Amino acid sequence: MWGLAKKSIEAGCWEKILQIRAVLQWNRLTLVKPPSLESEAGSGALPFLMASDSSVHTSIGDADRCRTKMYKLVVMGSCCVGKSALTMQLIQNRFVAEYDPTIEDSYRQQTVVDGEPCQLDILDTTGAEEYAYLQDQFMRWGEGFLCVYAVDDVHSLENVYDLRNHLQRIKDTSHVPMVMVANKTDQDNWRVDSTLGLEVAKSFGVPFVETSAKTGKGVEQAFHELVREIRRSCKEELKYLADAEHHKGCGFKRCTIQ
Repeated sequence: MWGLAKKSIEAGCWEKILQIRAVLQWNRLTLVKPPSLESEAGSGALPFLMASDSSVHTSIGDADRCRTKMYKLVVMGSCCVGKSALTMQLIQNRFVAEYDPTIEDSYRQQTVVDGEPCQLDILDTTGAEEYAYLQDQFMRWGEGFLCVYAVDDVHSLENVYDLRNHLQRIKDTSHVPMVMVANKTDQDNWRVDSTLGLEVAKSFGVPFVETSAKTGKGVEQAFHELVREIRRSCKEELKYLADAEHHKGCGFKRCTIQ
């Protein structure tokens, strides 16, 4: 079983964790599965989430399918923090000055992170309260989360706390791949300084990146750092599964003969 886990690490395929868990048949270890979107299909809601599930690479033996790893990234945050502008700066290398409230937009990009080819499936989500009910769908779909606040908006930083807590509840784990992003650093009217943002990120145990969607500063770094977080989480998960398999005969505890 450890041999299978080791091959999965080398291939870098996050989806194989589900297959390993199925083989081990551990009732105590479960992953949150994407919810059924059949009810939304009739209304045309969330078409990207529905389409993406069919393109996930799950084949263990097919080298071609695993050559380019897919990463499902979700950009989240309050309204007007620059989520869409960050995404467009990454995808099209341009700054979109006009503000057009987003409900849900999807993008796909081929890139290379630390020498490994990647396909980024990016979901740019709404921060509007009237669409808060969609957050659970976004969170269940995503593997990693870019949690964005604006340095000129203190309340947007407070919202990051709420997003993180919600993520942990939905994913049923305290270890969710996440990068905390301080956007609009090109502006002069900062109300959240770098020190505070960094302290919050350290308390979460996640990377912190300062960005400017206008100048492009830190944008690629933020998304690439999120890919690295997903990879780290994948390796930790596989190591945990391998260690648990090694000790499963004693219920994950060492036996002591009295």
